[in-house]
Order: sequence, then C-alpha cells, then structure tokens
Amino acid sequence: MPYSWKGHLKFSLVTIPIRFYSAVDTDADEIHFNQLHRDCHSRIRYQKTCPVHGEITQDQIVLGYEYEKGKYVIVEKDELEALQSDAEKSVSVEVVVPLTAIDPIYFTDRTSFLVPDGTIGQKSYAVILKALTDQNLAAVGRLVKNGKDSIVMIRPNEQVMAMTVLSSAAQVLSADSIAAEAPQVAVTAQELKLTKSLLDVFYKKKLDLADFPEHYSQRVKELVEAKIAGKQIAKPAADEHPPVINLMDALKKSLATAKSSPKSLRQSDIKLASSSRPTVTRARKKSG
Repeated sequence: MPYSWKGHLKFSLVTIPIRFYSAVDTDADEIHFNQLHRDCHSRIRYQKTCPVHGEITQDQIVLGYEYEKGKYVIVEKDELEALQSDAEKSVSVEVVVPLTAIDPIYFTDRTSFLVPDGTIGQKSYAVILKALTDQNLAAVGRLVKNGKDSIVMIRPNEQVMAMTVLSSAAQVLSADSIAAEAPQVAVTAQELKLTKSLLDVFYKKKLDLADFPEHYSQRVKELVEAKIAGKQIAKPAADEHPPVINLMDALKKSLATAKSSPKSLRQSDIKLASSSRPTVTRARKKSG
C-alpha cells in the first residue's frame, strides 16, 4: 500500500520519522456518473475562460485575494512557499487529553495511519503508543503541511497510531445558537424507564460499522448493471409508514418489537405525534 507522504512526529524532544497512510477512502463503493449532452450523449467539458480573452491555459492563471469589491492583490506561488516554516511536514504534540475529552463534532473525514519510517524511531513510537493505549489518552497537536497548519488528534488504533484532522473552534457552530428550538417538556418516570429498557435491548459493547451497509449505493449499482444488461427495471416496494401513536404506546410497541428481533426495528417504527421539529440549515461563512 503506497504511503501518502513522509514527515516527523514531535513529542517534546522526541522526534520520530513517520509515514502517513490515508485511512479513509471517501470514494469506496461510490458510483460516479459523467455528465452528458442529452441529445448526442457527448461528455460535457468544463473550460477555464476569461471574460475578456476567452479560453486560457493553466499557466496563465495566478492567485488573487479580493480586498475590495472587484479589486485584487496578486500573490505568487513562490511567495506562499517562502512563508513555509522549518516545521513543514511535521506533527507537533502540544497537549494530551482523555479520549473522551474531544467532542466528535470536531472530527473531519481526514484520517491517516502513522507508522515509523525506518528503524530509528520504532522504539519511541512503540513506547508512546503503549502509554496512550494503557491510559486511554489522545495527543492533540499541530500538523504543518504545504505551508498550512491544522489541529490534529492522534490516538491508538489497534497496533498503530491514527491521526484525525479536527475542525477549528471557529468552524463548528455552538449548540447554543439553536438552544431556543430545543424541546422544553416534562419527562415522566414511566416514560424514562421504558425508554431506558429500549436502549438496553439495542446496547452493544463494541460497534462494527460493517453491520451498516450503504443500501443506496448498492441499489444504484444494481440499476446500472440492469440497464447494461437491458433488463426490466424493478422499483423497490414502497415503505409502509406506521400510524402516528402516542409516546407510551410507541415505546411499548418498540420495546416489544426490539426484544423479539432488534434488527427488525426500523427508525420509522417510532413515529411520535409530538416529535416533529423543523430542520435547521445553517450556511457557513466562506473562508477568505
């Protein structure tokens, strides 16, 4: 398996040469479509054009920052490269925290496996990994790559370290911004007891995400294969939505269903008359 890049893991005065392997394949099991002209089925092309000079080539493009409407300051690539620090392609640990101290809302899909590059840092790597594992700790630090720095979390993942890039505090919205939309309702002891019993039925000590296949992608693959083979396309049967019932009846029915067959319980089996809430959609600010 080819590594993504090489760098260094710095833990105080301990420096370990490491290789980075991408741990997430965002294209796995994805079906990619091309855009075609409906009339002749030719591929749609995207060309870079200037409104004054028409189509241009890549070497004619420069970077510009809009400091006022319609006014730009030009920044050359070599000027950006000159800003890169000596810490380029390195991860510097700044703090160690319990694994549970980092809210998953900050996790991005950019995760890499870190392994020693050569024999020099193997001992240090093994000792740090063992210490983090034994104490259920994660290291948080700063990744410097391509002149940019990101906040990262390094944690044990079986026999290696896994590094996940974290969103910054400014990028994650606070739940306080929509706190007014949270339900302010009383919960009875009987409702809580039944709900806890329902949770106990679904409880698993360890989660295996392989138990959650991506059904839509599979249906798309079957659709494409059927069209290639010229077969008749069969539509899936429509889901029958259960009637709206009150909370206690829903909990009792859900608990009975779950106890008999937990996997047969679908999310749509619990439909409460008082559970409808508006979907909150928030636009993020564009980065400069």
